[in-house]
Amino acid sequence: MKSVSTSKLKILLWFVYIFFILNLIFLIRWQVFEHDRFIALARERIVDNKVPSIRGDILARDGSSLAYSEPRFNIIVYKTELEFAEKYKKQTRDEFVSKVGKVLGIKEATLTQMLENDKDWVKITEKITNDKKDELLSLKRDNASDQELEGIRIEYTSERIYPEHELACHAIGFVGKNDIGDDLGRAGLEHYWEGLLKEQEGYNSSEVDSFGNLIALNNVSQIEAKRGATIYTTIDKNIQSIVQKNIQAAVKKYDAKSATAIVMNPKTGEILALANYPDFDPNDYEKVKDAQSFKNPAISDPAELGSVGKAFTMSAALNEGKIQPNTQVTAGHSGCVTIKENERDWKVCTYDKRPMGPMTATQALVNSDNLALYEIMKLVGPEKFNEYLKAFGIGRRTDIDISGESNGELKDVSEWTNVDSATYAYGHGYQMTEINETISCFQSSRSRWY
Repeated sequence: MKSVSTSKLKILLWFVYIFFILNLIFLIRWQVFEHDRFIALARERIVDNKVPSIRGDILARDGSSLAYSEPRFNIIVYKTELEFAEKYKKQTRDEFVSKVGKVLGIKEATLTQMLENDKDWVKITEKITNDKKDELLSLKRDNASDQELEGIRIEYTSERIYPEHELACHAIGFVGKNDIGDDLGRAGLEHYWEGLLKEQEGYNSSEVDSFGNLIALNNVSQIEAKRGATIYTTIDKNIQSIVQKNIQAAVKKYDAKSATAIVMNPKTGEILALANYPDFDPNDYEKVKDAQSFKNPAISDPAELGSVGKAFTMSAALNEGKIQPNTQVTAGHSGCVTIKENERDWKVCTYDKRPMGPMTATQALVNSDNLALYEIMKLVGPEKFNEYLKAFGIGRRTDIDISGESNGELKDVSEWTNVDSATYAYGHGYQMTEINETISCFQSSRSRWY
């Protein structure tokens, strides 16, 4: 009886040893030889998803589109999965390259070379359409017609589209890339309103079973995606188109370097068109050879106004009650006057230096007479005239909602010389941008003229 019990015990121990060895073999297999496979399977239990959204639109005054975004998709090959499928004879590399290359329009040799690097994730193309993405994901394996081709991953992105191409390009701006490759408004409205136009990606994280089904009792983390805001502009596409065609023709006709034009509704102050030439197509901004084409001179390049500034002088004098349209403002002049400044004589003249007789305020403006306008400014006085220039916006930005606006230039009144007072009277000496000039003229036209 005792020997039988010992034999049974030995047999049992052998079973234990065999079971232990088999477990050890499987553990080594799972932990060493199939380590990558099980890591991938474990990671697939927790699914982290970005929930994409779309950048906001920019619209013209009639509601038609000036800029909008469409979903696009980057295609990435997950080489670990690709090589695992090849190792277990699910598919071949030649099969993958042939089918994927045909859909994406990539030569087989090129795609093969792309997949030969040491990276685990290889981006093979960017920004394909939704239809092309669906065609790619519908590819099946040769040895299992109901099974999808393995190794393909989809990365959501979007494409900014400017349907009118160069139209209002300097006002709209464009979307480019920042230092880490993210989309970012780089100029114009796109940059100024980046915070509103920028979409907010959503996020969710959940656990799935081995078949990919959501485990209902598990917690699901989620952040809702939000589309960017829509920006409505006052741009009139018809007027904008006419203006752009005409300034382009003028530059070519007169062999000029550039041209700028702004159209404003004088009753409301709305900007109906803002154009510069040279211009660019924001769809292909990366093809622009001269970076100056991106510059918006209408808001960034201040310059002397010249005779346009005479309207400000007249407005100030009329509003202060210093003149009426028929007030005689000069008894006549020889074409030039001498102004002493710091023991030096400075000559201030009319454009043709021609002597003129007595003139009324109206005649002074009609003749665009520099010296008569100087006499009108003296009636107002430098301090009060400075207040009017500031009120018209000279020396400060308009705060139009386009990035890159310059302040212009106007000395503090304490620094004015007698020569400054004279030249300011007829629009020289100080500087302002075209947009500031347009808005200032709008304000001047609404001044109280008696």
